[in-house]
Amino acid sequence: MAQAPNEEDIGACTLDQRKLTINKKWRITEKIASGGFGAIYKAQDKDSLEYVVVKTERRIGKNYLDREAEVFKKMAGAEGFPGLIWRGKIYYKENKKRKGCSSLIMDVLGPSLSDLFYQQGKRFSLKTTLLLADQMIKRLEQLHNSGIIHRDIKPGNFVMGIGANAHKVYLIDFGLANFFRNTDGSHMAYRTDAPFRGTHRYASINAHFKIEQSRRDDLEGLGYVLIYFLRGGLPWQNINCSRRRRRKMIGDSKKSVTLEQLCDGLPVEFKEYMDIVRSITYESDPPYRHLRKLFKRCFRREGYKKDFVFDWTTTDATSDATSVAGFHSSIGASESSLSTMEDDGVDRPLHDPNSLKRIHDEDDHGAEEPPLKRQRTDPDPNANVVLISSVDAAAANNA
Repeated sequence: MAQAPNEEDIGACTLDQRKLTINKKWRITEKIASGGFGAIYKAQDKDSLEYVVVKTERRIGKNYLDREAEVFKKMAGAEGFPGLIWRGKIYYKENKKRKGCSSLIMDVLGPSLSDLFYQQGKRFSLKTTLLLADQMIKRLEQLHNSGIIHRDIKPGNFVMGIGANAHKVYLIDFGLANFFRNTDGSHMAYRTDAPFRGTHRYASINAHFKIEQSRRDDLEGLGYVLIYFLRGGLPWQNINCSRRRRRKMIGDSKKSVTLEQLCDGLPVEFKEYMDIVRSITYESDPPYRHLRKLFKRCFRREGYKKDFVFDWTTTDATSDATSVAGFHSSIGASESSLSTMEDDGVDRPLHDPNSLKRIHDEDDHGAEEPPLKRQRTDPDPNANVVLISSVDAAAANNA
């Protein structure tokens, strides 16, 4: 077999232009988007005709897809987590030169909560928020019980299912995830010099001030997301400052806004939730069951029925929108949303491919983003894709 090319040289490959077939099974039909770290494509199984999502990675010393593959394997079969169909490396010809990239093939899911939020006029009802909250806390509990923290909780990283699972919430995008247990089962060490990881708008206060994140930080971020759904915004949005100063300034704002101010006008359970998650110590096991009970209590008091009728159910918003499971922050797009791995916000996320038609604002206005990179036409129409290796060949053969 020919030697694999340098993986750092993927660049802006035009796999969609060539209608290539991966592993003699999945035919790429279109490109969804790309950025500085890779690209995302839609592909179709030649036999079943079912669609899948192909994520490619530009290797420049990063290992986001490797990390995601680890999480996918750890969460295999768990409710509310997308399935990993195939993991491997592909190479192709571009301008008569061999080039290669690492890739994942994953399930296609429904629209993200970010898309649905915008479709609903940037506001969710209390009933919809409570229905979502119960499932979202459960997803984090499942992830944490597997020894993993997400570190980028935001609306765009939760998506709805499709078909019979249209009422289920899925957690996606594990490019910034981390295993918080050491090999001996102990908790990873507490640090006060950890690089910022996440999205400024929803990150925990500790994350803003370089304290190593743990389970409590995912739950605090979820609290900001839920309040955002009800209020339509958060007090620290639209802070006018440079990107380098944004991390600290938003962190200072979060510290200065009292929970009474943050939760003003909301059911008392939301302040109770924030009080609890902010009081959790670094290594402590969060009280997931109690947190879910808080919102169930509010749900019952309001007289709601657990019929999974969301705000968008009657508008049939899910009928013509699909989202890509596993959009991770190592692939960029021209959005105002920022998932960052360092203080200067070098990483850029992607969301639902439908949302690329409109700019979603999940961080601060005025962020300077690079333009979305579009593929150029390759002059070599006979280029092909060949499997180099696979992390899970059995999964590829049985998919």
